[in-house]
Amino acid sequence: MHRVLSPSVLIYLFLLLILDFCVTPVFKIGTAQPFLLYSMVPYVAFQWRRPNILGIALLVGLLRDAAGSRLFGVETASVVMAALLLELAVQKVDRESMISRCGLMFLFIVVQTGISLMLLAFLGFQIPWTWYTLGACAGSAFYTMAAVPFFFFLTARWFGDRVPFKQYELFR
Repeated sequence: MHRVLSPSVLIYLFLLLILDFCVTPVFKIGTAQPFLLYSMVPYVAFQWRRPNILGIALLVGLLRDAAGSRLFGVETASVVMAALLLELAVQKVDRESMISRCGLMFLFIVVQTGISLMLLAFLGFQIPWTWYTLGACAGSAFYTMAAVPFFFFLTARWFGDRVPFKQYELFR
């Protein structure tokens, strides 16, 4: 477990932000691209303690707002709201299962982009609710979900998070 404002967390978040805006557009398929910075919120939900989830969500939202071109605060509000729902969902699933990690990552991205689009529509922006828009949201969520095993492995290596041994592994 790490502090949200520790240097290693901040450096890692800035690296993910740079990757999101500079590298992932190269790997875009249609309008779908992975959101690596958003992936940090489910990682914290699965690996660290509960109080850190909202702190990381707030930090991720502020970073995306500062670097993005949307109305300031929309990304932050949508990430924090989606993180609240993720926090409730993580308590009900097996934290070690890769299937539950991938599924909740997919749902987190879909819910976050949906909340973001609803907030923009509420604020008066013309958001086209078409199959193309919904497909782009689902495609980006699926693309991010496909990167979950690699992302969780590399992030655990960065922070030195180790999986605790199970009882039967201690006596081999």
